[in-house]
Amino acid sequence: MLIMDWLIDQNIPFTAVARNAARAKEMMAQRVVRLESANYEIIEAEHDVDALANAFRGAKVVCATVGPFFDFGLVAVEAALKAGCHYLDTTGEQHYMRQVREQFGDLYREAGLLVSPSNAYMYSFAEIAAELALETPGVDALETATLARGPRGAGAGVSVGSTATIFGGYRQEACYLWEKKLVPHDKHASFNVS
Repeated sequence: MLIMDWLIDQNIPFTAVARNAARAKEMMAQRVVRLESANYEIIEAEHDVDALANAFRGAKVVCATVGPFFDFGLVAVEAALKAGCHYLDTTGEQHYMRQVREQFGDLYREAGLLVSPSNAYMYSFAEIAAELALETPGVDALETATLARGPRGAGAGVSVGSTATIFGGYRQEACYLWEKKLVPHDKHASFNVS
């Protein structure tokens, strides 16, 4: 919904594509600020490549927010390519991001299109801090952690979809960057975060 808020602020028309248009309309009415002033439409489409490609036709950019991305993402990436659209999403799922690069990176490049998963704001703060820290002479390694938390007293602030992503992520290979190579984490490793 934050993406829609931003599009409205910028006076950019948008299309919301949903598996259930009535549910999307209801959720948008409850959560999107200034929706009444927006130039938008809602299209209902099944979650398959052809249906999504038809829904995406005519758009310049697809910004996917439906996760877990390891379950739903690759279909949207393929559909956006088929429709001739740039693609970005809000994932943080490392395994999925690698799949996108491996399966679609060259295809998007050949089509003159951008494919850019993992544009969620929640990682921006750690990324900025890491860039600044690594500019410090003598710092040659850095570990970061990002924890999601909702408003104080209002529970965890994690959606059902994000919860599925978290637990599904435990089944995926996770890597860290070492000497410019991705190295798998030990499956039985644990980390203390304070």
